[in-house]
Order: sequence, then C-alpha cells, then structure tokens
Amino acid sequence: MSGAAVMDKTSDEFSVALTDEAEGNHPSASAVGETAEIVAETKPAPEKGLWSYLGLALSAALLLLVVALAAATVVIPKLAGALPMTVLTSSMEPGLPPGTLIIVKPINPDDLAIGDIATYQIESGKPGVITHRIIGINLIASGERTFVFMGDNNGVADADAVQEVQIQGKLWYSIPLIGWVNNLVNGANKVWIVPVLAGLLFAYAGYMFVSGLAAANRARRVRRNVQKKSRGTEVSVADDAEQADAAVQVDDAVQLDRPGQTIDAESPGHRDQLSIAEWLDEIERREISTGSTTG
Repeated sequence: MSGAAVMDKTSDEFSVALTDEAEGNHPSASAVGETAEIVAETKPAPEKGLWSYLGLALSAALLLLVVALAAATVVIPKLAGALPMTVLTSSMEPGLPPGTLIIVKPINPDDLAIGDIATYQIESGKPGVITHRIIGINLIASGERTFVFMGDNNGVADADAVQEVQIQGKLWYSIPLIGWVNNLVNGANKVWIVPVLAGLLFAYAGYMFVSGLAAANRARRVRRNVQKKSRGTEVSVADDAEQADAAVQVDDAVQLDRPGQTIDAESPGHRDQLSIAEWLDEIERREISTGSTTG
C-alpha cells in the first residue's frame, strides 16, 4: 500500500473516531495509539532549509579544495620529479610575493632562455637557493653558458654569474599563500601534522559512510513498519465489517420476538427472517384457525 493510501485510511479512521465520540462511543486506547503511530511514521520529514543546503555545499567545496591542494602540492610534483619551494622574500613581487608556493621542475640548462624564471644554488652542492628571472646569457671560453639573474622587484642584477651546474630547474607553476602551509608541514612539524591531517580526513570519510548507512536503515525500518501497520489496519476493517453484519442479524432476530408485534407469515420479508420449519408451523396454525372459524 502506498503512503498516500495509508494517509487516506488514517484520515477516515480519525473521522470515524470523531463520529463515535459524538455518539458516546469511545474508541479504544490501543486503536487510537496504532492510528497515531501510523500517522507519525508516515509524516513526511521536514524540508531542509537554505542553511542546510549552504552547509552541505560548503562542506563539499571544502573537501574538493583540500583534495585539489593535496594533488597540486604533493601528488603532481612527486610524479613529475619537481620540487615544491616557498618564496620567503619580496624580490619577485608582485608576481611571486612571500608565502607563494612554487613548483620547480628540473630542466636541461640548454633549454633555458632569457625571461624564464629559474631556481639556482647560491653555491654548487649546497642547499641555499634563489629563484629569479634570467636577464642575460653569456658564453664563456670553455663553451659553457653562464646566466645572469635579477629579481623583478630588485634594481640590480644578482652579484655572481650562475653556471649550468648550479641550475636546479625552471618555474612550473605557483600557488599563492600555500607556501606558508608548506613550511608548516615540513621539517620537525611534518612528523605529527601529516598523520593528524590524514586521520582527520579518514575520520570524516568514516563518519559520512556510517551516517549514510544509518539513514538507509532508518528509511527501511520506517517502510516496514508502515507496511505492517497498513496490513493490520486492513484486517481490522474487515473484522469490523463482519462484526457489524452479525450485529444487524442479531438485531433483526430481537425485533421478531418483541411482544405485541403482528407477524405476517406469508410476507416475503418475514419468510426471509424465519427458518423454514418456523414458517411451515405458522402456515399450519393459520389453516387450522381458518377451518375452525368456518366450521
């Protein structure tokens, strides 16, 4: 039975209950309780408001943002063999302000050209690096090239020419402000921040999964209860109809036994209410009575 049919049935039951109340017939507490339970279970859930949809959209957007940042700062550089670095000074403003995360991809020094932004070691083999723009390329006697770098926000070029062996790579892409986050999760903090963030993400995913299962189970349980109550209501209505028919037959039999009532044994209506034996006895009594009168 559909939800609409159940609601119609329960509405009819409430109408009958009100009629009985007016006539002095009070429905049983169990019947009223079962009807109220069906109505409560079939009552539609309240519609979600604007804030609910905004919260859902915000959660989805935040999750997508986290996934995209993880891919851009960790997954893609790792697959390409690139190096994520953070801009610490203002020498490359306004294009690369402090806090910008830059992804430097290894490149053959022969492929570099004037105007490229590249990263080079301050001293060959040591960790200190600088990321500036190439403003000049020179060819020395040994046949190697040297590069002249200058920051976009600086007035003079870098002091020393840069050799090919010092080149670390060319700027691939950059993400503003994420460099501070990169600094935070690197070094000593990386030991505990990465596991905590991963745990939070897994916990959130687990919560969403369990919430979905719980909602599905509640929906199935409500449907089963509604179907069970609907079948019980149908059986109850059928029983009430049978009891009503039986009450009508008993009432008709009582009417026949009332004193002072004239009984017409030959009337079809009366014959329907009497048994065959009673009807024959009544006819015989009439014939005897008629014969005695005639004699």
